[in-house]
Amino acid sequence: MTLLDQWDLKKEDFEYSFELKFKEGSDIANDFPPCVKEILSKIQEGQNIIHIERLFLVFFLHALNYPNDKIVDLFANLPDFDRKMTEYQVEFAKKKGYVPHSCATLKSFNLCKAKKYDDELCMGGFFSRKLEETKKIAHPLFYVQFKQFTRSKSQNQNEPKTEKTDS
Repeated sequence: MTLLDQWDLKKEDFEYSFELKFKEGSDIANDFPPCVKEILSKIQEGQNIIHIERLFLVFFLHALNYPNDKIVDLFANLPDFDRKMTEYQVEFAKKKGYVPHSCATLKSFNLCKAKKYDDELCMGGFFSRKLEETKKIAHPLFYVQFKQFTRSKSQNQNEPKTEKTDS
């Protein structure tokens, strides 16, 4: 396989590129994959979550450039919440630059919730225009990226076309 062939395969990751960044006042929680929604749901209910869920959530939100204080505030409902300790751990994770786990890793920890949520994108994948085949989602960040990309495309198609006029 030539270097160009390898690059063509790698470019697939960028086929549906869209900026993944937290923006104040915007709510992208609807674009979160089921694994993240499940953890957030447990936290909102005041359930304790396991260590790997805590780590994954912090890594995931850091990758989206969520502010540390917003991440810390998410954990406030946990029974064992300690603000100072949580602030330290969230800041430490950000400094280290840890990345969120892949879907394969989440499955190995039994954190994939695609079936529970009957999530079509996670279970069925997406159509790759470049490879002309259906591909599985391999990373939760790509899930968010794909959701935002498709919503952006549908919003652009629904906007009324305006004609330019010379005044």
